[in-house]
Amino acid sequence: ITVRGRAGHGSAGGVSAVEKLLVAKSAIDRLAAERAETKPGVLVNIGVVRAGLAPWVVPNRGWLAANINYDYAEAAEAEKTGRGFTGALVRERLEALLAEAAESDDWLREQRPELVWVKDVPPYRLGDGGSAEDGERLLAAARGAFRAAWGAEPEVADLFAWGDAAHLARLGGMPTVGMGAGAPGTSHTATEHNKVSNLRNTAAAAALAVLELAFPA
Repeated sequence: ITVRGRAGHGSAGGVSAVEKLLVAKSAIDRLAAERAETKPGVLVNIGVVRAGLAPWVVPNRGWLAANINYDYAEAAEAEKTGRGFTGALVRERLEALLAEAAESDDWLREQRPELVWVKDVPPYRLGDGGSAEDGERLLAAARGAFRAAWGAEPEVADLFAWGDAAHLARLGGMPTVGMGAGAPGTSHTATEHNKVSNLRNTAAAAALAVLELAFPA
């Protein structure tokens, strides 16, 4: 979301893009609050906020970038209404909230915020690619391979974020599962890391799964 202000000297005044960006941000805050009620755990995150050049300059431009998650049911509902298997419902809601926020502000009513959608990466389920039978066979092979390589039972669940495995399932039409090797809880932090043993065990599990699929017992 990009907003425009009117530049000026900090001692003389202008229209601060920072203040107008906060008005635009209120639309995302409202969306996040709504989704916390209706879709708990399906989060909205503002990851970038930028405006201004120096403390003595009234900024004339500001922008923010956000990551908005949506779930499988929302994509399926959008598809039913002819808008594709996408986040169209969430996009439309934010667009409406942003329009309301702009209407509440004299400056933004005339200088409308610019909203650009960078990408839409839809979710997937095991049965989206190939047959249900093939999907279950893949999952069983992955479970057994993980158990043999790690010496422990795998945790099988939906990924809380997004992974490019969705492209294989949704566009490639093939059964797809993800087998993670990371250290949980450290993603995108200053301490993000992995362990050599994790990589070794996961590589072994992947190889064993391929063997099971190619040469079933």
